[in-house]
Amino acid sequence: MKNENVRVQLNFPIEHVTKPIIWHLAHDYGLKFSIRRATIDVHTGGFTVLELSGPMEKIEAGLEWARSEGIETSHIG
Repeated sequence: MKNENVRVQLNFPIEHVTKPIIWHLAHDYGLKFSIRRATIDVHTGGFTVLELSGPMEKIEAGLEWARSEGIETSHIG
């Protein structure tokens, strides 16, 4: 499988800021990540911009899982 690099933004509603979403992306889907920008607050929610690296199938599966957990995701071109 060919590794791809994708930049994504994860938006965390206030009720989900304490969930270990990025940990699961790394450990459950085998993705490497680099945090490019983040603003997280337990009182207001927040966002994280990540560069994810791995097979595209695993990236898409991981992002689909994150959406099922209530995290909004968007690709950044």
